[in-house]
Amino acid sequence: MEIRELENKPTNMIFNAFAPPISIIPINRLINLRTQKGTRLKEVAMTTETCDLSDLFTKPLLNRFGVVILGKPETTGFGKTQFALRLAVEWCKAYQEATQCPKDECCIVMSNTIDVARDIVFKKSYCWILDEMLPADRTQAIYMSENMMKVFMMPMAPASIRCRNNDLSLPAGMPRIITANAENAQEWCGFRLKRSEPL
Repeated sequence: MEIRELENKPTNMIFNAFAPPISIIPINRLINLRTQKGTRLKEVAMTTETCDLSDLFTKPLLNRFGVVILGKPETTGFGKTQFALRLAVEWCKAYQEATQCPKDECCIVMSNTIDVARDIVFKKSYCWILDEMLPADRTQAIYMSENMMKVFMMPMAPASIRCRNNDLSLPAGMPRIITANAENAQEWCGFRLKRSEPL
């Protein structure tokens, strides 16, 4: 039974950040990081904070806030996925250096759906990339609501995400990065959930 369980685990979606099996753009080849801006709501002050993409590499943001990288459909091929991969690799390396955990525990999980990750036992040293994910797409996210997305996008706390047949558990402090083709946050959210400031 243990062999059968191991065979059914989606291990091809998990790779070690120190030995990625795919080509990932070197950090020095990333351009225009200071000109690309993102925002988040500062909950207590109820004001908006602006960050640029370079802040994701230099400030402790990933283990506190989920990151959604959007680009218009015409920006396919501009490097959203490569940026997300490089960001995940650099975060895992920094986490390993800070905690001195074994390098083989610093892994990146890369998927296109939420359900496929339900059998993965996530660790704090993991970083999850959901590539080309739209919450409005029922084939990618069987269950999705505004509250579920709020929980998913807040790595500060542990999360349980509804999946088909069983829930997915995420530890506190584990980064979650999403890439998608959408012009703005409401288009990304679509008709299933309302884009709100907390989200």
